[in-house]
Amino acid sequence: MLTTMVKELRGIEMTEDKKKYFLGTMLPMLSSLEDAIAICFDEMPDDPLQFIWESLKPTTANKKSVHRSEQVAPQGHEGSLEALCRALAEDKEEFVRRSAADTIGGVARQGHEGSLEALYRALAEDNERLVRRYAVAIIAKVAPQGHEGSLEALYRALAEDKEENVRGSAATAIGGVAPQGHEGSLEALCRALAEDNANLVRSSAVRAIAKVAPQGHEGSLEALYRALGEGRPWTVTLDKSSGERLGIDVDLGNDAYILIDNISQGLVMEWNQKNLAMAVQEKDCILSVNGVRGNASSMVQELKSATVLEVVIQRGYGQAADDDVRKAAADAVGVIAKKGDEQSLEKLRHTLAKDCGNYLGCDVRVAAAAAIGLIAQLGDDQSLEALRQSLAKDFALHVRMASAKAIEMVAREDDEQSLKALHQALAEDM
Repeated sequence: MLTTMVKELRGIEMTEDKKKYFLGTMLPMLSSLEDAIAICFDEMPDDPLQFIWESLKPTTANKKSVHRSEQVAPQGHEGSLEALCRALAEDKEEFVRRSAADTIGGVARQGHEGSLEALYRALAEDNERLVRRYAVAIIAKVAPQGHEGSLEALYRALAEDKEENVRGSAATAIGGVAPQGHEGSLEALCRALAEDNANLVRSSAVRAIAKVAPQGHEGSLEALYRALGEGRPWTVTLDKSSGERLGIDVDLGNDAYILIDNISQGLVMEWNQKNLAMAVQEKDCILSVNGVRGNASSMVQELKSATVLEVVIQRGYGQAADDDVRKAAADAVGVIAKKGDEQSLEKLRHTLAKDCGNYLGCDVRVAAAAAIGLIAQLGDDQSLEALRQSLAKDFALHVRMASAKAIEMVAREDDEQSLKALHQALAEDM
């Protein structure tokens, strides 16, 4: 019923101040009521309605008082901020602490040190993931650009927080607080891109790098190239002392690495069940075994003879682990690379040609085509040829459309070959 009332209220003609007041009063009640009903069904007391009412009264008062602080207190009001910081540090209710953090963002002036210190403590010490995420978001709102204390707190969260959503939010916040070219921030973001096991964090780090890195920044571009085209190696530890088999079939077609063809029951499958974030898949490559690398036969011998194995795995050898990370990397290269940067264009052309016969990775190829259009010099023959090939052969319509748009950006007016390719593609797609 309360949900229906809130929906109806949104359509009523009234001043924005009145609407904000009513919604601010009712939405916390809705959240509390839903929580109380859930508990009620679990515990089933003799009088459920009385139980809901008793559960609702104290938490609603706390939530309403925190919410109304933002409505009543003028910006920078010290007494209100002190009360909000105490609530953020001490209140037992997770929602109240979260609301306190949110409201600090509306009351505190930019750079207010007392508020920032309270938010740092919440980010470092609060047990609730959502409170820490709110703390990250409000740090980004209150901290002045380049504020070193805030950046240090965000670096720690990015490197150490146990929840990937908090780490991802920290990466995004760094992108908002760090000034362009800030080396400490770029180092922290590139480290997260290289080392974090969560693709959500890695894609957030890539987007933040695109905001912070100055044009042509070599360290950032190298990190993006690895994310775009090479994947990220990780180590798998296997103990054969029980006598159990590894459970993998391999291909030694390339002498530099071992390609995993099939995974069956055995130690590798057991590893996968216990380490979902670092699971081994078919078509992954073994790059080294106990330090032995560069020779597939020697690595196979080490797999057979050693009891404890430290195996370095790379996804697909030439493929990144997650398309969202790769897409973000292609977008970022288009932003950071200088016009005509041949190394960046080579990586992007390779990405555009990859898997053009199916829908896999098509969003990555769209981003690669767009980036080529941004950084290729007018009349760049190699880039135009790659775009024309994509236009003619790619299975996905929106990749072909992105390639066509890039051709228009790169081709000269008298480029008959590109004009013919565009006309042919238009005729075939109609």
